[in-house]
Amino acid sequence: MSLAVTIRRISDQVSYNLVCAPNYPAEDKTSLNREEQRVNSWLADALRDAARMEDVIGWLQLAEKSVQMAFQHHRNHDENAACKAFENANEYLRNAAKRKPHKIDFVAKFDGQVERAQDQE
Repeated sequence: MSLAVTIRRISDQVSYNLVCAPNYPAEDKTSLNREEQRVNSWLADALRDAARMEDVIGWLQLAEKSVQMAFQHHRNHDENAACKAFENANEYLRNAAKRKPHKIDFVAKFDGQVERAQDQE
């Protein structure tokens, strides 16, 4: 399976969880733990497949963190935060699929001062 197909599959599953978690339809025979394991497993596969694509890996890592946070928010009964984290994960997955480069908005200097980054173009 290509990386693009894998990312689309993960995004579809994240969207499913956004809509259904934590009260999944009975006919789906799934649970929060099963869904978390499924999505994390697919993300691990995608990260392995994207081994030499720095920008893609960065977006997938952000998606992975957001997915982990979303499931944790569900366990803490914070549905709004869980939905926001799933939405963020989907945005990161879209960026990974597009191979969008990361944008640097600011630079922190050694002395602690922060400056706006110069345009890279």
